Amino acid sequence: RSDAECSAEPLPTSWDVTSDSIAARLAERTEANELVLLKSTLPDDPDVNQWAECGYVDQYFPRAIENLRRVRCVCLRDESFPAVEWPR
Repeated sequence: RSDAECSAEPLPTSWDVTSDSIAARLAERTEANELVLLKSTLPDDPDVNQWAECGYVDQYFPRAIENLRRVRCVCLRDESFPAVEWPR
């Protein structure tokens, strides 16, 4: 079933939604314990709204993760795989 059929608030069909928000929606729908984003860098700011403002994630992402327990961003460019977690 499509997101529009299953959700009271389907994801917008715009460039404000990319794979980050789609992954967040899938994590929510599958009741995942956490969402792990594999990125080339880590966010500079602990505020997820700033992540969207600076383009680290898409503009819809802060709203997409409202019902998630935990988000972890992992930097794949560093062989020690450092991570940042939300909420902190």
